[in-house]
Amino acid sequence: MSEIISFYNKLMPDLFEFVVKQWKPRMLAAGVDHNDLERILSSIGSWNQWRDVWSRSGDEHMKSGDEAFENKNYITAGAFYRRAALAYHYAHYMWFSDEAEKQETYKKSMEAFKKAAPLLRPAAHRIEVPWKNEIIPGYVRIPPNATKPPVLFLVSGADAWKEELCSFTDFFLERGIATVTFDGPAQGELSHLNLERTNYEDAVSTLLDWIIENYPELDTERVGLTGISMGGYLAPRCASADPRFKAACGIGGPFDFSEFEQKIPPLLKVDLAHLMGFEDWENLYAKANDVVNLSDVIENLRCPLLIVHGALDQIITVDNAHKIIAAAKNCEDKELKIYEDGNHVCNNYVYSYRPYVADWIAKRLFAR
Repeated sequence: MSEIISFYNKLMPDLFEFVVKQWKPRMLAAGVDHNDLERILSSIGSWNQWRDVWSRSGDEHMKSGDEAFENKNYITAGAFYRRAALAYHYAHYMWFSDEAEKQETYKKSMEAFKKAAPLLRPAAHRIEVPWKNEIIPGYVRIPPNATKPPVLFLVSGADAWKEELCSFTDFFLERGIATVTFDGPAQGELSHLNLERTNYEDAVSTLLDWIIENYPELDTERVGLTGISMGGYLAPRCASADPRFKAACGIGGPFDFSEFEQKIPPLLKVDLAHLMGFEDWENLYAKANDVVNLSDVIENLRCPLLIVHGALDQIITVDNAHKIIAAAKNCEDKELKIYEDGNHVCNNYVYSYRPYVADWIAKRLFAR
């Protein structure tokens, strides 16, 4: 057992309270029903029960989805499968004591969303993109009755993978923008890879090449990026590395990890160590800032940039947002939006920040 996982196991008595306090708004934002969430949380007495209780909820939604599908109630089936995917996702969320259990539960989330995908309105089309010796998995959703719509890539976070972003895609689809959700290195189906300084933007550029070649019905001259949490770092990084992106938005992301040891909460240190593949504190503290750092690319950013952050974010502090905006010296159209009472990713203001981001992106991508 690694030094960091041993530390994680010592945190377990306090994890339930911490996770609920930090991420309950996120679960609601992702589409977990409020009453369902209250029933799940009230059934959990300690962190040891977290995975099992959420998994049982996923099983129940899968059963309901299967029954609806058998009765040819396909929209209802899709909704239940989507809820099942979320329940399985949160079952493995921040579950690091047993990697086999985490992966087993994630596979259930992945399979549930695969069943939901063709039943959504609009449907989510599964894509598998060759990249080096790997496959980048993802989903493309196209707004109905749209002619050559622009495209938005949505980038998830450290332990927040493509299946969790479905509710966010809806905001762009209703504004006539096609969406691409995917797993990059260290996420979801590619979680066996570690995040490195440049491998994520390499994967995203390959994904864009593939979309251009395989989706002529999309306007790939108008492509943007947005991301949440770690994705709020990765989106501006990818746009800095590939000038084909015409707009970028980061929500709650870091500029770098120069203050990783001092300011990142203990559980998030474990999460990010898992993302980057470090098993001991010495290597994590010495190398985290070498992996996560915008200083080498941000001056290359030329496209419009929106940074959204919560002033009360206890996970990635708001000074990171100010650093990103200040360092984007060659970006003429840039905006910093701070929610003074906002938490991490402003999930307590999801009703406000998501339409704001969607409107901002739409104005840039539809501009000629």
